[in-house]
Amino acid sequence: MASANTTTVDSTRAPQVVYHEAIGRFALRGAGQPGPRPVSAPLADPSGVPALQHEDGVDAALRHTVHALLVGVQEKQVMEHALQVQESGEFDGAAVVASA
Repeated sequence: MASANTTTVDSTRAPQVVYHEAIGRFALRGAGQPGPRPVSAPLADPSGVPALQHEDGVDAALRHTVHALLVGVQEKQVMEHALQVQESGEFDGAAVVASA
């Protein structure tokens, strides 16, 4: 069994890695603007405009999530880049997790 810092994962086969840009833009639709035509499922609006101002934060969150899925949550949390809870006061809309 490999140690936490030496685990290798063939991430090139994971669709979340291959299509990360499209997945990120899809995730950003919920915070974006509606498209020009009405739809019955607004969060899946194919013509919706994603909220690109949040792209970096969403990309980071999705990368951490996919990495945890690929290597395992327990192993991810003992790695150098484990997620840390941000210990600030009130939620101000900024990122609620910070990469170590």
